[in-house]
Amino acid sequence: MIGGREEKVYEAYRRLSQENPSWRYRYDNSYLTSKVLTDYALLSRVDFDGKRVVNIGCFEPIDEVYYASRVGEWYAIDINKEAIDVAQEIVNRELSEELKGKIRFKVDDATSLSFPDNSFDIAVSFSTLDHIPSAKCREKAIGEMCRVLKKGGYLVITVPNRWNLFYRLRVRKGNIKAHGYEYGFSPLELKGLICKNGMKIVESTSSSFNPLSFMHLSLRRLGLGGLIKLFGIRFGYLAQKV
Repeated sequence: MIGGREEKVYEAYRRLSQENPSWRYRYDNSYLTSKVLTDYALLSRVDFDGKRVVNIGCFEPIDEVYYASRVGEWYAIDINKEAIDVAQEIVNRELSEELKGKIRFKVDDATSLSFPDNSFDIAVSFSTLDHIPSAKCREKAIGEMCRVLKKGGYLVITVPNRWNLFYRLRVRKGNIKAHGYEYGFSPLELKGLICKNGMKIVESTSSSFNPLSFMHLSLRRLGLGGLIKLFGIRFGYLAQKV
């Protein structure tokens, strides 16, 4: 049952679906830059060819369209039917019959996924877990992502960074209300939630660093790559199921 703050999130995305049933962020350079520096920087370490992928949280299917030509099968789930309908409409319009046949949209609950154990090669969630108001449910959602992964499979999660001062100022000014609720994770908190589910951290990054920059590469060579996640308004981890 959805209630309280969960209802505010659901209604926020229902409203966004009605107000903008198209590509709101497709050409938003700030948003896309953040995705490249976090989501796609981590995913670049993973072989997607022919793999089975599940994406937890879907509104605008930017990732689905981007990876459709590479994956074997991609499931995108969201608890909000209106958000799923918008995503399906966009994919139907943007992709060829062959490619859109690889993308499956499903109304599902991230805290209790309907997929069997060991179903996917890759599980991803980009700026979604932060919209789950309950700490217990955020933990359950991460546990579910790990449960449906095959042994050796990869997990990628990116979220807002509570340690970032600009993010904290943004929260204080109330600039996150459009999505109903948003929680800022600390890097240590998210790492702990991932590792307690039998996952091994492979890589971390944040929106403050260009993964191809001299500073980023130098920190990694010096064994200080973990510092990268401490900075940036968004950060994330790539982990493997062991």
